Amino acid sequence: MDYGKIDNDTTAPVDVRYLRPGFFLKTAIDIIVTNAGFKAKGSLLNDPLYQNLIVQFANDSLDHGADAQTKDLYSMSVQTTATQTISYLTKNAPFDGTLPFQVSIKDPSHAFDFGSNTFIAPTDMSATIEFDYSIQFTSAQKKDIDKSNVEIFFQVAGPGYSSFSRLINNVHDTDKGVNQFKSYPNQRLTLDLDFKKGQRLIVGYIFSKVGGTAIIAKGAIFKVTNKQKGVLYKQQIQCEHIFPDISQKDLLKDTLQRFGIICQTDNAARTVTFASFKDIVNNIPKANDWTNKCIDQGKTISFQLGGYAQANNLKYKTDDNVLPTGFADSIIKVTDATLPATADLFESQFAPTLNRPWINGTIAVINKINQGDANNIDFSITTQPRILTDQKMQVTNLTFTDGTNNRVLNNDVVSIPYFDKPGGAQSLLFDNLRKKYYPELEQILKETKKVIRIFLLTPRDIAELDLLIPVYLHQDSAYYYINKIDAWQKGKPTKVELVRL
Repeated sequence: MDYGKIDNDTTAPVDVRYLRPGFFLKTAIDIIVTNAGFKAKGSLLNDPLYQNLIVQFANDSLDHGADAQTKDLYSMSVQTTATQTISYLTKNAPFDGTLPFQVSIKDPSHAFDFGSNTFIAPTDMSATIEFDYSIQFTSAQKKDIDKSNVEIFFQVAGPGYSSFSRLINNVHDTDKGVNQFKSYPNQRLTLDLDFKKGQRLIVGYIFSKVGGTAIIAKGAIFKVTNKQKGVLYKQQIQCEHIFPDISQKDLLKDTLQRFGIICQTDNAARTVTFASFKDIVNNIPKANDWTNKCIDQGKTISFQLGGYAQANNLKYKTDDNVLPTGFADSIIKVTDATLPATADLFESQFAPTLNRPWINGTIAVINKINQGDANNIDFSITTQPRILTDQKMQVTNLTFTDGTNNRVLNNDVVSIPYFDKPGGAQSLLFDNLRKKYYPELEQILKETKKVIRIFLLTPRDIAELDLLIPVYLHQDSAYYYINKIDAWQKGKPTKVELVRL
């Protein structure tokens, strides 16, 4: 996926730090159905397009899921249990050193090494570092101009640093003369830092010159708080933030509308069936004959179905970065001048996606990076959610890099999904989806006949009711699908709304 940093030169390496993940829609729907205590079945599950659909990341930021942010395995805090006195009274005494800690308050990943009093990053992470302490300091120098002071600082080393490097410091001294303490209660040293795995961090001290003593009160706390929100390179990703910020119901509804699917649940068997009007039409040979169940109390006939217009729009979301607007939309037409002129039948939760040439074919583009600055690497452009269809492509001598390491693929296969392209086997244009999944509904709308009749239905009729099986009425010499059963009660007539197939 080209988010704006894949070079037009197909021999140039692809930097994986500017790629983002996708998630198979079918897997997400399976999780939703399973979590509801059901099992999915029906013709939709075997549809090749449904099996290949990918919800591709297009959000403004790639964040960790709520559970990962709550668990927070990498934060730690340690504490001192005794007062610590550090001095530099002679040239032979220590000039600087590392502050020791005695107990662990929290350290689930065992990131703090008490032997060296060092935090060792267990993973690539973004963190806030804090050292909370109270300190008294006295200078042994006789003149103010010669006063000593002590600095408390953070120092980091490891990958990316040639040696321990000082990051930030607090300076403490006294202005009360020789051997007079000055107190600094409730001090805090704090810093935000991105760690690479294996980098080390200490709390250190250093004296400016001979002649000073510092006393750090017990209870000082050294804390590293992992900022779990944003995903860093090499961290694991939770699937929920690949998806747009919509409800599970809206995601399911979008899927059903895309394929023209009717849902039927069986609470006894704990199954949900995803089927289409085509399945109902194909079940005409299995139709139930309800001729003798119909009570002759007349019937109500209508030649319109609710909510439809003469032009019924099937739309994708509008994305200002994808032009021309509406190129992926379609219309279901109904020849009935008494209907409203136009209506939006539904709008997808996703926007269409364009392609550009790449490696003897095309690559889908979700541009997130401002191309006006060649050095810009920030995902700063807001885009609408995207859905694509998977495509495997064989590549030769394609190099992936993370800026440090390279990996060359020779005669290997990568996934290069697309929305629509010339020669693509599975187009997501609504015009193509309409022709494939909506011809039965279009035929029903073209010659609409909705009939309401009175039926006497037995408990067995209701228990064995399958909305995917049509009913036949000899009175009308017609097959119908059941649109609604109105407040059935045992032993009493009930209204049934039927739509002619």
